Amino acid sequence: MIDQTNLLPLEHDDPRQIARYAVQGRLGMGGQGVVYLGRDPGGRPVAIKVLRDGGLPAPQARARFAREVDAARCVPQAHTAAILDADVLGERPYIVSEYVPGLSLQAAVERNGVFTGHALERLATHTITALAAIHGARVVHRDFKPANVLIGPDGPRVVDFGIARALESGGQTTNSMVGTPPYMTPEQFNEQPTGPATDVFAWAATVVFAATGRPPFGKAPFAAVANRILHEQPDLGDLAAPLRDVLARCRAKNPAERPTALQVLQTLIGHGTVTDPELRQLALQQPGRPGPAVLPTAPAGVRGARKGLLIAATAAVLVVLGASAVVILRNAAQETPEAAPASKSPEPAAALPAAPSRHWRLGEGTGRQAADSAGSAAGSKLLLYPGARWDGRPPAAAEGALLFDGVKGYAATSGTTVADPARSFTVAARARIDRLPATSAFAAVLSQDSTQDVFAYTLQHLRCTGADEPDGFCPARGSYWTFSVHGTNSFDAERVVAATGAKLGTWVHLTAVYDRQAGPAGEIRIYVDGRLDGVKALTEPVRLASGPFYLGRATYVTPVDFWPGAVADVAVWPRALSNEEVGAAATAG
Repeated sequence: MIDQTNLLPLEHDDPRQIARYAVQGRLGMGGQGVVYLGRDPGGRPVAIKVLRDGGLPAPQARARFAREVDAARCVPQAHTAAILDADVLGERPYIVSEYVPGLSLQAAVERNGVFTGHALERLATHTITALAAIHGARVVHRDFKPANVLIGPDGPRVVDFGIARALESGGQTTNSMVGTPPYMTPEQFNEQPTGPATDVFAWAATVVFAATGRPPFGKAPFAAVANRILHEQPDLGDLAAPLRDVLARCRAKNPAERPTALQVLQTLIGHGTVTDPELRQLALQQPGRPGPAVLPTAPAGVRGARKGLLIAATAAVLVVLGASAVVILRNAAQETPEAAPASKSPEPAAALPAAPSRHWRLGEGTGRQAADSAGSAAGSKLLLYPGARWDGRPPAAAEGALLFDGVKGYAATSGTTVADPARSFTVAARARIDRLPATSAFAAVLSQDSTQDVFAYTLQHLRCTGADEPDGFCPARGSYWTFSVHGTNSFDAERVVAATGAKLGTWVHLTAVYDRQAGPAGEIRIYVDGRLDGVKALTEPVRLASGPFYLGRATYVTPVDFWPGAVADVAVWPRALSNEEVGAAATAG
């Protein structure tokens, strides 16, 4: 969905087409160039940054810039805006990145006021996670500031690292003065080499701005700001520990005394400052310079830990970041001499969640009922209705599955107590869609009714005919997985759409989480094969689910969204599972 409030009209000399992208408006302009809103051939919105004429006049500069962009494209999508395309060798270089609707942190603070409490904690931990991912790809941002943090629908995203200089073999960049003065570092003003520690200093200044509405060294002419950064202590306002202590250490004048981005994240986790389960899974290991010791305020289990042990300890929880993060870890182990412990011990397994409150394994193979293996609660058996039958192609030979005709077939419990949306819950299933539904954009893997003849929640397949079509949630044309809910006072569904596309005829493990404690109305999350693939903060709590639990259909006044495929291994938990638990359950299942 496009945020029209941030879109400016095109000027007479602005391009209407850049390569294969249709240009629709201006998103902003800075010292390096103009950022446009565009659409790719599939209708997906993108942000296109076009450099100013003469920005890279020398051929050798263009070649270096191309290497920088290639490095930036390796950054994992951990609270960053992905770089999708680029042409930096043409007449007018440009970079295409993921479009993030929303205000910049700079504009959000100026318009809505400072961040406090949990909102500030989430901002700090999301952005330091992004910085750890950027450094893990051997890239330095070099211009980290509030204007380069966008507050998107799924949380803060760090942008504009696509033209950062890739780290040299020694982990440092060349020393030209690039940056925004209130967020620059002593080494930049002294024209000394810059590196990851430069970004950590700027990150701390950005968080201070979010909390106080002003940079830690104030706003003043260039010379005055430079003098304060070089010789004075930062003003951290009324920030409380432990965040205040972490920010103070990040603002050390000597870059060698600053913690790394990873160490900052570990410290926030150890103090319990990180309350979002997602962020507990994002402890990236970054290669490069060893950096100072872990902050003294970190927990005993983290202090003094060797990098090799850290890699083993975090390997099980990197499902959110996928293969790219594993490559970063592998590179870190290869490049750091101390990475290998003296005696090799097995990596710890990811912690499986406690047994679900409902679990339909669907292994019967015959008959018209499916038992709940988690207990014998009244009404927990699934009853098969016409159009539903046992599937001959389950996910594995020893497992079972139900096959639905996509026209009228479904299975349902005779009772109503499955999930209670007044509290957090998690639902999961393996699903295979065999064909696209003929009469609806949606097809329901599972759902549960509310009291008003509409579903309270449903885990679905969504067929998109284009960006924002059919109902404003589509990222682009294609097939997607989605988790949809109805609020307590609304018949318009809120939904989170997974970034991963759906494939016909392929089994996939889907998990949907409603976390009632995440924000005023809670948030919903969707996972594909154990990986977090989408998050959305809700405007209203999910309405009470008091009707039957269905496989293969949903309800919107009448039965709708019949499932044209198979479902297996369905489970329900009466709480919000963490990312680690979801990943472990998907693997174990």
